[in-house]
Amino acid sequence: MVLKLSAFLIFVVLLGCALHTQALTQISNCVELQAMKDNLSEDYELVNDIDCSDTVNWNGGEGFEPVGRYTGGAGNTPFTGTFDGQAGKVVGLTIARPSTFSVGLFGYTSSSAQISYVGLVEVSILGYQYVGLVGFHEGNLTNSYITGSVTGDNNIGGLVGLNYRSGSVSNSYSMATVAADNTAGGLMGQYNNGLLTYTYAAGSVIGTGGNIGGLVGTSAVGGTGNYWDTEASGRFISGSGVGKTTAQMYQQSTYVGWDFIDAWCIAEGQSYPELRAFSDCLPPSTESFSVTATPVPGNKQGAGSALTPGETAAVAITCISGILSIFYLLYKWYYRHLDNKAKKDGQSQAAGIGKEMTITV
Repeated sequence: MVLKLSAFLIFVVLLGCALHTQALTQISNCVELQAMKDNLSEDYELVNDIDCSDTVNWNGGEGFEPVGRYTGGAGNTPFTGTFDGQAGKVVGLTIARPSTFSVGLFGYTSSSAQISYVGLVEVSILGYQYVGLVGFHEGNLTNSYITGSVTGDNNIGGLVGLNYRSGSVSNSYSMATVAADNTAGGLMGQYNNGLLTYTYAAGSVIGTGGNIGGLVGTSAVGGTGNYWDTEASGRFISGSGVGKTTAQMYQQSTYVGWDFIDAWCIAEGQSYPELRAFSDCLPPSTESFSVTATPVPGNKQGAGSALTPGETAAVAITCISGILSIFYLLYKWYYRHLDNKAKKDGQSQAAGIGKEMTITV
């Protein structure tokens, strides 16, 4: 039965991987990343970190051409597909288009667009209006971050220039320096509508005009669990979110309602939260227990046992999310099944439940 179950699980995993590979267009370099602009409805995945530092020399110095475009008129061409960064990084991307609307890795995303698990590292993005990782945003952006600089005239943010209609941003952050004349925020320039949940900004925000905020420049709606660093940003006001000192931003207790099991982790008192998918965080939880083998007259010790009478073995079980959790549950079920069978056959006795267990052999 166990062999049949194992074979079935292997079949399911291999089938899922095969279907996944067939369904997505893979991106392994910056040229392929740029090619997304020619097929805005495709589903993409990043298969490794990519170096886009040469984009500073592209297109006569204008750099990377944003994927999707918002013009304010009939010529709008949004990105409508999906982009799964798979916790990969796009490093050194340059965009220098000071007279262009909707500028970013993605210039314009529609309500069907899904962008997740991508990090933009040490980028330089310059546009006119609606500028960020996503310039004009109506889609879903999650588990992503940006560092470097984002600059423009109006509606400028580290992650999003304008969040509009159904646009949502969650479990994401910006460490980018943001500079604009008007309506700018460390994370988002204008929060017009949609959802903003569990985000933070900790970069400098520079602006001489109105609506310059630490997290959001101006907002028509609220949000949940969003914060900015008042010291790092140099801003004590924001269109949305809660301002905290750097010391407070280094404390897990600051982030009310955040998921520090699966989504986030933090080096308490030392740094800002990091997205668990990108970081070298410790596993979310580890349980340890000891097992002591004690001989019982008349009983035979199983062949190949790793324990000798009186020996104590320390075992660590790490509870993780996703498919590993399923295998962990199957593991527990299988050994519980063996233990119950052994009890029924009168070949073993077990005493103790919890972190200390004694198994008699």
